[in-house]
Order: sequence, then structure tokens, then C-alpha cells
Amino acid sequence: MMRFRIRALNAWGVLAVATGCGALAGHAGADLPIRIAAGAGLAGHGAPGVPGAAISVIGAAQIADDGTTLATCRVAGPGLVYAVNDLVLVSFDRYGNGRLLGRTGVANATGVDGTTFSATFFPRLGKDAGVAAVGFLSGAGVDPSNSTGYWRGDRQSIGLSLRSGLQAVPDVPGAVFYGFVGGFPCAISRAGVAFNAQLAVGTGGVTIDNYQGIWGPSSGGGVSLVARPGVVGGVGAPPSSLAGAVYLRTNFKSLVLADNGALAFQATLALGTPGVTDANDTLIVERRPGEQATIAAREGMEVPGHPGVFLRSLDTSAFVSAGGLTMNGAGWIAFGDIDGANPPSAGVSRLWRRAPDGRFDLLAARDAAGGPGSPVGMNGTFTTILAPAMNGSGATVFAGQVTSATGVRSAGLWSIDPAGTVSLLGASGLANSPLSPPDSSGAAFSTEPPANGSYRINARGQVLFRWKLENGVGGTTATSDDGLWAWDPAAGLLKVSRTGDQILVGSTPQNVRSINTFLGPGGDDDGRIMDVNELGEAAYVVQFADNTGALLVAQLPGSGACCRGATCAVDSSAACAGPNTRFAGLGTACVIDPHGTCCAADFDHSGTPDTIDIFAFLNAWLSGSISADTNGSGTLDATDILEYLNAWYAGC
Repeated sequence: MMRFRIRALNAWGVLAVATGCGALAGHAGADLPIRIAAGAGLAGHGAPGVPGAAISVIGAAQIADDGTTLATCRVAGPGLVYAVNDLVLVSFDRYGNGRLLGRTGVANATGVDGTTFSATFFPRLGKDAGVAAVGFLSGAGVDPSNSTGYWRGDRQSIGLSLRSGLQAVPDVPGAVFYGFVGGFPCAISRAGVAFNAQLAVGTGGVTIDNYQGIWGPSSGGGVSLVARPGVVGGVGAPPSSLAGAVYLRTNFKSLVLADNGALAFQATLALGTPGVTDANDTLIVERRPGEQATIAAREGMEVPGHPGVFLRSLDTSAFVSAGGLTMNGAGWIAFGDIDGANPPSAGVSRLWRRAPDGRFDLLAARDAAGGPGSPVGMNGTFTTILAPAMNGSGATVFAGQVTSATGVRSAGLWSIDPAGTVSLLGASGLANSPLSPPDSSGAAFSTEPPANGSYRINARGQVLFRWKLENGVGGTTATSDDGLWAWDPAAGLLKVSRTGDQILVGSTPQNVRSINTFLGPGGDDDGRIMDVNELGEAAYVVQFADNTGALLVAQLPGSGACCRGATCAVDSSAACAGPNTRFAGLGTACVIDPHGTCCAADFDHSGTPDTIDIFAFLNAWLSGSISADTNGSGTLDATDILEYLNAWYAGC
């Protein structure tokens, strides 16, 4: 396997990867700058907020647009007992400074006197570093009716927002919450949160037929009822065009939420209500800001712009766990339907995308041998079509499996831009080509597509995805067949990490044994889990062969502000390396002030100005480094020292 060396660049843990061999033809190089956000069992990495403890296991990571990462971890140390008080929810800023947000087994740590977190968290991190988490309580006064809580906050702290049994339910007078469905707060964006919840039967007129609902953002930062079974013509009822119809209980799926507050979800109508049959009872509901809910798509509906083509089953139960629906605030929606007469074993039969102007594009179809819906760049027809991921501009990514006329199976990953141009990003069965695993000589992607649609797309159109490699091809074995990859519109395919690679952390060689990311698709404006942000930073977790591990953040290629000591210049991410240097992210501009892109006082860019920065500055000034040119004159003189000291006293 390829050998990598990770070398520390500065005091706050920014790392750079140096590869032991050149990049393959058609691929960008593998030298992605990497930083350690958190370590499990690594020297110098403790457990935030748990004195004397160390992180032992790091869960899959999420990342916000400011570089904040969030993960649920286990900790080990004195007084810590597995499954009793060792589970923590922690955030880390881009400098690696950790913050404890929640921990099991600690009295009153929940903000509710006499209670503790008794079970795992289900956290979500928004683009703006907002945090939402579901936790389970135990302790004084806690029973099954009030043991679930919904916490909200940011990377610094979270507080109880809703609690089962005791919390009044918005828009359902007299009712109380019983629990929050599905574990994960379903969607979080700059607009707030949207989630499924259960109500306690027997309060406020709640029965077994109407105990579930969806709540979404309201003005003032609260939540309001979006949909609820059994409601006719009122708040929570189906769109007004469905006069007399009611939602069926426990059939809300694929909830997504955009930054502007637009949301969408899949729902099923109760049979027996006016005009509702087995052929048209499932629909996709859309609610745009300031508007009433409308029907985005419905079974049996003739597809606009496709005469004689009707939507089939939208009950994407086998598809929904991988994100059966995606949308953004601009009005784009992508979803799949299923041919009930010939259902696929996984995924959907067809994948559609509706544009803001109402146009419907067929992105993929199992029965399309050519033209719209066929597998561009590959021979055959789709056998499996997995869930879509979409960004704020409408660019859509999906994976699928293709079978040729002779029965040969292959897999691919595609993107479709807003204009409808389809591009094949990667394909199985190929080695040493622009569509094969980069920097992995002779290896090929597996004929099984990325599991559960494990790909995300950010605002820049960069795609981060997990995809196994084909065993026995190019020297690939069971210990080297898992990889995390990225696709960049300018650089093409990139390797982020692969099992079997060796990296050097400090002075210790480490072999990557496993890679951990969330499964399921996500976009930058649908409220789902994201592990690649708009700065082009990709977060993931690796475990090493010695059972230590790390939460890593890789920088995808591009240009932005490069903070070098007391100076700043726009440069490429690859060139922004060396002592006292920090790359601020793709597309960032140079603003040097205490609250800008670069803070001159923090000369070593550790995140905190201290006396070490003064010595770092003086060393740079004495050695003639232009990074000490505080006043930007182009030369070094005593004025730079005076201006740096003034900046240091001003702080960051």
C-alpha cells in the first residue's frame, strides 16, 4: 500500500500529508492537508470536560461551515464505567479545542435537577454550528412518560428545549409529547429544526390514530405543527387542494429542511377519504416560507412535461433509510418512485428532479436503455438506483448499479447539474483511469455501489463519498478495500483515506484499520447530516491498528485566505503550508483583524494568542521571514515589532 507521512505544521495540530509516490494520470495529487480535530488514545488529546480521562472511541463526525466538528464518543479513565457514565457528546473548534456538551450518568448535567442522561445521544450539527440532540433521562421523577428530552444549543453548550410528558405541544392544546421519533432530530438548518414526534395518548384529544406529527421552525425560533394524522382542514392538515383528506398515522418519512425554512416530507393519506385510493394515497408535501403546504408529487400524477408518464408508488420504505427525498430552498426537489409490478430489491425504479419552474427531469430509470434516465457513460440499464443528494444550486448526485445486455454488473456515481448535464464521476471495473480510485495503482471500485447512498455534496459541488474497492484487484485485500474519496469539479477524483495506508502521527507510524462516516446522502441545504462543509473541509474518523484513532479533517483543493504569521494572502490550499500557517478555507478572503479571517496576534494560529506567539513572531522577524511583516510594507523593520505588540495586546 501507499505510504503517507503526516507532519505537524503548527501548535494547533494542522497536518499535511506527503505521499510516497506520484499521482496517477488523470487524477489530482493525494497531498490533501489534514488536521486532527480529536484523538482517541493519542498522546496530547484528552476528553473535554472529563478531568483525567481520554477519548477511547470516536463516533462518526459532522462538520459545520466554520470548521466546528461534533461527535458522540466514549471516554475512559478513573471512575468511568462502560455504558454507565462514559458516553459524551463533544464539539471541537477548528483549532482542536474541545467542549463537553453532554455526558451520561452525571447528576444534574442535563439542566434538570436530579436527573442524568441515561442513554445515547442522537446529535445533529447545523451549518451554522447549531446543535440539536435527543437524550434519555433517568433519576428523580423520571418515568417512561417523561424520559425523553430534546436539547438545543450551539458548539459551546446545549439546554433542554422540549421534554416528553411535561412540555406543552405547539398547536395541539392540552397535549404533551411522549417521545421523539427516529432518534435523530430529523433536520437542522439555519431556519431551526424540523422533527417527527409522538404525543401521549389520552391527553388533549390524542388517540392512537393521531398521536404522531411533524413540527418545524416558526417565527421567534420556536416550532409549530406542520402535519398530523386525522386533522381535517386545520393546522397540520394535508394541502388545501385535498379537501376532506387526512394523513394516515405513522407514515411521515424523509423530512428535509432548507436554510430559508422551506421543508418537504413524504406522507400517506388515509383511504376512504374523498378521492383517495391505493393508486394515489402517497404524496410528497412541500411547504415554502410564508406559504401553505402544497403537493410536490403524488402517486398517479401525470409527470409535467412527460405526456403519458405517471408517477408510480412513492412509498419508498426500502429507500427512505438512505434519504428517499432531497430538496433545497430554491425550490428544487429530487425523489424516486417504484414500479410495483417490477420492484427493485433496493432503491427505486426511477429518479426524478423537479426544478423551481415546475420542470421535471428524469435522472435515472431502470427501464431506460438509452436517452433520458439511462446510465450515462456505462453500457446497460440500471438495476439499482440509490437515493439522491442535492446542493443549494440543484446539482444532484446519486449512485447505482448497472447490468449489461450480457449480464455483467457494474456500479457508478453520477452528478447532474441544474441544466441537466449528466457526468459520470466514478465507475467500477476500471483501474488507472480518471474514473477509478485515485492514487491506488491498479485498484478498482467495487461493483456494489456506495452503501446506503453514503455521499454528500456541498455548496461548491464537491462530493465526499465512501466506496469499497474490488478485492483481488490491484493488490486489494480485506484490509485495504475501504476508502473515503472526494470529487472536485476542477481536480476530479481525490483520495481522502483508505484502509491499509500508513501515516505518521508525530513520530509514530500508524496503519489505518477502519474508516467511519455516516451512511446516507446529504446536501448543503436539506438539513441532513453533513461531513463536508462549504470551506471544502471533509470530516471523518479513522481507527488505527493499535486501537487508537482520530477525528480528521481533510482540506479539499482550491484557493482561499492563507494566514501566515501576521500576514494574509489568497493562495491554494496545497501551498498554504509551513510553520505558523493556517488555511482559512475555500473562497475565504483576507481580513486581518481580531475578528477577521486572520488574527495577527495569534501568530502561530493555534486559536489562542499567548506568549508563545510573541516568541514565534520574534523568531520569524529575526530570520527575515516576510510572515512578520505586520504593517504590510514589504520589508521588515522595527515598526513591525511595535505594530505586532499592539496587535497582541488587542488580542483576538
